[in-house]
Amino acid sequence: MKYDILSEIPGDELYIGSFSYTNRIKETWVGFGYGKKVNNNLGIGFSAFGTFRDQEMLLTKSADVFTNVDSINLEVISNTFEQSNMIYRNAGLLFLVGATWSYDKFKFGVNLTTPRINVKFLANSDLKKNYYLYNPFSVNDTLPIKASYWENKVKSLFKSPWTLDLVIEYPIDSATFAYGKISFFAPIKKYKILIPEEITDLDIPSQTPDIGSFTNMVLANKFLVNIAVSIRRRVSEKFEVLLGFKTDFNYLNKKSIDVTQEFYPGQTYWNLYHLTGGVVWSWEKFDMSLGGSYTFGVKNNIKQYVNLSSPSVDNNLYGVRDYSAKAKFNQASLFLGFTYFFSRI
Repeated sequence: MKYDILSEIPGDELYIGSFSYTNRIKETWVGFGYGKKVNNNLGIGFSAFGTFRDQEMLLTKSADVFTNVDSINLEVISNTFEQSNMIYRNAGLLFLVGATWSYDKFKFGVNLTTPRINVKFLANSDLKKNYYLYNPFSVNDTLPIKASYWENKVKSLFKSPWTLDLVIEYPIDSATFAYGKISFFAPIKKYKILIPEEITDLDIPSQTPDIGSFTNMVLANKFLVNIAVSIRRRVSEKFEVLLGFKTDFNYLNKKSIDVTQEFYPGQTYWNLYHLTGGVVWSWEKFDMSLGGSYTFGVKNNIKQYVNLSSPSVDNNLYGVRDYSAKAKFNQASLFLGFTYFFSRI
């Protein structure tokens, strides 16, 4: 756009700003479980899972100011460039124990999930950051500032909370069943997800703007309660239909994290909601299920990642970030399941 960003130069300059952000998270779980019916009213179970979390984040932004906007010979007189790249890996183990029991028409269940045990030799991360600023019209930045930072095989940490699930089942009639679940998630105090070696200094020089927070990555979980409800309808002896709804409130404790000095590497920090549905076919030794879910969420008044609409010299050729951003989350998922029974209980 044409914009009078430099008061020292008459008229408008040509301003070109760009911003690109990618954040991918993939978490794979592999596990096994064992369940046993103790008597007609009581059953117990145990599960163990191995997890591997793989996250890649790439953020690039730049701003260039040109003179001679009416000429084909443009001249760059101020510019800034910043690129941050993180590849974050973490592996862990966690365990689940649970029980079910029956009373009259009701069936109850309780499930306890342990915190994640980090597997240190699989927890390596890579960081890289490049920064360049040449802003001769600023009192503070008359000389070019260049900085590059990289760190390989940084040890990482990822914590998950104690989780308690309480479940109830109630038969509405002989073919229709209602379910409810409430889940409690314990809080986790603020911790750094990157753990450098003692001889490694992750702090970039303070004279380089907005870089130190990139390496100071932290997480903090607040106490959380989620709920879920569902209906199961047995259409025939071998065919069932299920519908459900569940909340997915965000666990991030924003009161414990200083976003100006610390970096939160997550994807969303607002609440999500899930609508689910599916069908189940049953045979003597196995079940096959087909279902889907729709997840949605909206967040208003979010702080901008970058403001390119009103750049200023004193803000490194960007505008001051405000809370005018709005986020929408929409996701559709398809599930196909197969369960084999050595013996049905």
